[in-house]
Amino acid sequence: MILLLFGFTSISSSAQDSLDFSQKVEVRKVLNNSKENASFTPYGKYNTRTLASLSGYRPKTIKTNKYGGRADKKVASTGFYHVKQVDGRWWAIDPSGNLYLHNALVAVSMGTSDRNKEAFATVFGTEENWMNKTQRMMIDNGFNGSGAWSNAKLIAKSPLQKTKPLAYTINLDFMSAYGDKRGGTYQVPGHKAYPNNVIFVFDPAFEEFCDQYAKRLLDNKDDPNLFGYFSDNEMPLGIKNLDGYLTLKNLNDPGYIAAKKWIDERGIAADKLTNANRLAFLSVVADKYFSIVSKAIKKYDPNHMYLGCRFHGVQGDLAELWQSAGKYTDAISMNYYNAWTPDQALMAKWTAWSGKPFLITEWYVKAD
Repeated sequence: MILLLFGFTSISSSAQDSLDFSQKVEVRKVLNNSKENASFTPYGKYNTRTLASLSGYRPKTIKTNKYGGRADKKVASTGFYHVKQVDGRWWAIDPSGNLYLHNALVAVSMGTSDRNKEAFATVFGTEENWMNKTQRMMIDNGFNGSGAWSNAKLIAKSPLQKTKPLAYTINLDFMSAYGDKRGGTYQVPGHKAYPNNVIFVFDPAFEEFCDQYAKRLLDNKDDPNLFGYFSDNEMPLGIKNLDGYLTLKNLNDPGYIAAKKWIDERGIAADKLTNANRLAFLSVVADKYFSIVSKAIKKYDPNHMYLGCRFHGVQGDLAELWQSAGKYTDAISMNYYNAWTPDQALMAKWTAWSGKPFLITEWYVKAD
């Protein structure tokens, strides 16, 4: 099992970082991670560091409140988690109004294998006992929340949520759920896949589906311990979307019709597409998706944050995606792999493009 931290940050172009990279680590990068034939590069050596190697680093203890927010830093409270710029830096704000860093663990849930079930019965016995012990263990080890694919229902009803709460998140999976109902989606490692790598955002039925699907959010809208929602995970939003829509086999598909209409109105030949054309149409796709799902989320739960759809890979380099997401999200989630050390120049672009803070919702770490 890979354990993933759930961080929350924003980096300005003037951010400074330590250069104490005096150590080396051997790692390898994954190739074709969304395909069954995923493989890895050879091991390579990368500069790295540890807290112990940072010159001048003197950690200090900061008192925190029950949410894990900073007791010494406070702004106006809304009763729910939200984001705010404080002294030029983006922060999450906890329900009490204290500045907060969401330090969370992905997949806080029970295993489903026969071996897991046998161990669960022996060690925990009941779901309530598992939740109690797991929550205490997480709090004792410095975590204050749970990330994607966690058992949100058990967390939400845990008695400890009153005194030592975990800020939990919920995956809504609008597009993949719609695709399962419509037909055409299939599973690949990590996420759902779509015909020609294009989503069904132009289907007239998608918006109504999202509205009906989002009614379940009414159950969560008054819970102060809910951090926010993800609308989907690692969707194929990319520079080749225009090509993908235009080569759909079904010429009556709403996606094909929308793409064909778009190029015809601009006098663009399907066999002479430029990257400028592709990026412009990607903005159309992203704007339509984010506008529909954010409208549904905020209609039924205006109290909690919309955290995007968990960008990944080369989506971190596409300004058009971040610009679109920034119009409709409270913060933008990014699954950040194949990087040993954060690229501060790239991350500064994310905030510049979107005008919003971002969350690192998955990242790579080497375990021995």
